[in-house]
Amino acid sequence: MSKAYHFDDEIHQKSYDTQIMGRLLHYVKPYIVPMIIATFILFIVALFSIAAPLLMKTALDEYMGNPERTLLEESGADVAVLQQAADADRQGLLNVALIITGLFLLEAILRYVQMVMIAIVGQKTMMSMRLGIFEHLQRMSLRFLDRNPVGRLMARVTDDVEKIQQTIVSGVVQVISDILTAIVVLAFMAYMDWRMTLVILIPVPFMMLTSLIFRHFAQRSFLMVRGKAAHISALIQETITGVIILQLFGREAANYEEHRFRNAAHRDEWFRQIRNFAV
Repeated sequence: MSKAYHFDDEIHQKSYDTQIMGRLLHYVKPYIVPMIIATFILFIVALFSIAAPLLMKTALDEYMGNPERTLLEESGADVAVLQQAADADRQGLLNVALIITGLFLLEAILRYVQMVMIAIVGQKTMMSMRLGIFEHLQRMSLRFLDRNPVGRLMARVTDDVEKIQQTIVSGVVQVISDILTAIVVLAFMAYMDWRMTLVILIPVPFMMLTSLIFRHFAQRSFLMVRGKAAHISALIQETITGVIILQLFGREAANYEEHRFRNAAHRDEWFRQIRNFAV
């Protein structure tokens, strides 16, 4: 495949585009109700995660280290009274443990329901997108189809659509839930001790700066991985469909070297992306 002949449709750096995101969210519009329910479930699950430490705090402060029982022990109270206080603390500790266990079980059930709902919405959205793209390709001119490798178009219809689906379905739900959870957590922390909350928030600007730097490298690497994967698909498709011509001109070794080069480039770019996430 001649690199000069075919269009290079890879965008090596693209910032967030509200218009494009709006067009993508149009595919999710028919499933807005399940999306809202899934977001709400994820938010409830996040609240359960917050409730567990609070219950543990209650168990430690009121039952395991009950100040009233400590005073009774220090004052030399009757053994029967001490035994009654210890039994009450054990019962309270057992109740807290049962509540925490129930929350964990309910959280597991809700996560299962949420994941199933997101999977259904995601698969239906992906089906709609692929059908739309496939229908669009049927209307494209012969010039377009001639100057764009079939392998690259196949990568757009299959693999790239899946990545977009994960972003606009799972990603949107997760972001909305995380924002709501962060607001609730910060509000509760400020209610407990606003001074300590301010101290805890000191590293946040540095974390945001780090995330912006990471985003720059991760976005570039992600786009490069997608592009190199499309190049491999295009080469494989053209090699298989034109294998007779390729053999007539004795191009087997040259095409093998080209495939080895592109495959290695794709591998190296994956390693670069993995290193970014590892750092």
